Amino acid sequence: MDEKDVIYRYKYLPFDTGSLEVIKSGTIKFTNPLMFNDPFDCFPHYDQNAIDEIPSRRKDLLRAASRIRNLSPAQHIQNKRRIVSDFKRRVLDKSVPNSILEKIGVLSLSRDPRNILMWSHYADFHKGFVVEFRIPTKLPDNTIGTIDEWLFPLKVNYSKERPVFRFGLDDSETVMNNVLLTKYDVWKYEQEERVVDNDRGPGIHSYLRNNVLSSVIAGAKMSQESVRELSSVLDSVKNEIENDVKLYVAEQSERDYEILIPDFPRSSVTET
Repeated sequence: MDEKDVIYRYKYLPFDTGSLEVIKSGTIKFTNPLMFNDPFDCFPHYDQNAIDEIPSRRKDLLRAASRIRNLSPAQHIQNKRRIVSDFKRRVLDKSVPNSILEKIGVLSLSRDPRNILMWSHYADFHKGFVVEFRIPTKLPDNTIGTIDEWLFPLKVNYSKERPVFRFGLDDSETVMNNVLLTKYDVWKYEQEERVVDNDRGPGIHSYLRNNVLSSVIAGAKMSQESVRELSSVLDSVKNEIENDVKLYVAEQSERDYEILIPDFPRSSVTET
């Protein structure tokens, strides 16, 4: 696949058994958004006025709520206000958002393999490693696997303002952007993109390792013993992988606040 048709994205990992399975067996963790370290992540402001508009603008949702409660047509008419009030309460106490988010799996990737904070926060204080994925910008014809297995990511938007979610009134694209793909802009250093899995949900899932695994970068503070183990793991699977997968070792710059990766062929992608 030509270079113009691919993007490179990065996963920061600690050096442990589960992380090594990303290389060994081609499995990777998709996280439940309820477990994210930012309590605002995936929790926009829910517009209460929009919920009040559901009876007039989304009668189908109201009828569905009545069916769940096994209400007769007459009971449906009598209980409209109660259904809306109950729904509003369950949105405010987060039971409705939680019930939706718990079924979604998210894999967070970055556009930057040299970020000092990312190495510190997600790669065990530079003792872990980064996995580089070479991802097609569009799926090849007659391809195997789904977009989730190809790790096709969606860009995260960073905003100073918390997004507003109009439950039942926003279209699916707006819901995706406002719930799963918008974060407070203090997080923009992460340069995050997300693989969202609605089918398999959270958990340890397979990805097309043999197609997209591109290289591995050991942290600047990784022990020599761990570097040797990482190299051995990589050597054991190289013959199965389509790309020429190499191991690089990061270093701290002697002069600047900078992480160097000697001989690494790609520059950081820093667009926001």
